[in-house]
Amino acid sequence: MTWGELHPDGQTLDRLAPYHHSGLVAITVLAFMSFISSTALFIYLGCKFVAWYYAPDSQPLGHHTAQKDLQRSTEFALGIDGVFSENTTGNGDDAKGAIVPQTKRAKRPPNQFLVLIFNLLLADMHQATAFWLNAAWLSQSGIYVGTATCFAQGLFVSLGDLASSVFITGIAIHTYLSVVHNYRPPHKVLYLCIAAGWVFIYTISLIPVAATRNGEAIGGFFVRAGAWCWMNRQYDVLRLVTHYLFIFMGIAITSTLYLLIYISLRRQAAAIKAKSGKAVDDAIHLSHNPLFLLYPVIYVLCTLPLATGRIATMAGADVPVGYFCFAGAMIASNGFWDCLLFGTTRHVVIFSSEVDAEEDGIQTFNFMHSSIHRGLGHMVSIQGGTRAPKEQTAGGWWTFRQLTGRSNSGGWNQVDERSTSQESLRGPAIQMETVTTVVIEVDKDKERDLRYPDSGSITNPSLNSSDKELARSRR
Repeated sequence: MTWGELHPDGQTLDRLAPYHHSGLVAITVLAFMSFISSTALFIYLGCKFVAWYYAPDSQPLGHHTAQKDLQRSTEFALGIDGVFSENTTGNGDDAKGAIVPQTKRAKRPPNQFLVLIFNLLLADMHQATAFWLNAAWLSQSGIYVGTATCFAQGLFVSLGDLASSVFITGIAIHTYLSVVHNYRPPHKVLYLCIAAGWVFIYTISLIPVAATRNGEAIGGFFVRAGAWCWMNRQYDVLRLVTHYLFIFMGIAITSTLYLLIYISLRRQAAAIKAKSGKAVDDAIHLSHNPLFLLYPVIYVLCTLPLATGRIATMAGADVPVGYFCFAGAMIASNGFWDCLLFGTTRHVVIFSSEVDAEEDGIQTFNFMHSSIHRGLGHMVSIQGGTRAPKEQTAGGWWTFRQLTGRSNSGGWNQVDERSTSQESLRGPAIQMETVTTVVIEVDKDKERDLRYPDSGSITNPSLNSSDKELARSRR
């Protein structure tokens, strides 16, 4: 018997070899990291969804909400379009001083990307649980077939690997439709697809167990398969058609879609550059950023080694246990890498206080630069702070108040919201005093509008507001 071979498969292993023991230690540690990170982020998003669900169904369309809707619906050319109008003012009153009744808007559905990430984290928890169960073999210094632990590990391997592939592929499809075709499916369709995905995952994993009566004819359906428990090697065809066929399909679809997204963004940037010249050179540079391809690369690196090892054993090759330990460590870390990758590249959506934000988070890779969609120039949106207690610190997106939207008094804070742009300004607080300087040009040939003050009463028409008050006090 050569190094790392575990013949025959399917039987109890009473004693772990030193290299096998070390490999299972590495797998268990990485699986534990994946389970903790996935569970923590899953609970965090779950609390956000619960707080959003029990929030009031509608909220007043006050000054801050109206300002947000104005920023989302208006395309600014010079930064002031739509701000000054003849009919409205900033406080909701019309030009004649009449009070405009405040309207209410219904609660929007949650962000689709958040819903998909929530389900991916649940899939990663399944997968991490499967490999975390290797701790039982370490404590017993052996792998015992026919035990509840062996059956549970085999089942969770089937569920976790398949679920992770399904939802990674689902996120790739959603991102492709959103970025390339600017299309998001209706929420009912999304929820139906997610439910169908989970039904498919559990059905295709459990039906073979029931159909074979838990493999009673050949010593069990889930037995020792190499370095841990999984599907009996006698069911090679079932391994392929119920598991690895879909994993390889997921790898192919995910890699293809992200590559198409990358190519599409490069073409958009190239077309804008040809049309607008050097005005979009920065956008062209950012759209060529190869870091975007980390999504499929990490998924392939974590999944492909174990899949190819199993296919090799199906072809009759003797794959050493050392290779399976390496491949198991890679796939056991999948949940940790998912949390790290999506939590850093799409943190604007995941850690935003707005559960119903419409952004997909792809802008955090700087591909959707504003100049790609605009002919010239840049659009800068600045939103002022909202009313908050003095003791509140800036950037508190981990606080309970930011998570639930509740004020310190116990009521629902319906106007104190953070925009998506504000969520990206985390870190040390920046406090500023706003000084507004107004330049007034007077046409002496026209009658002065009584709504505006007489600028001629002040010597310098370009004084800021505080200097004008001082000038009036000295008169």
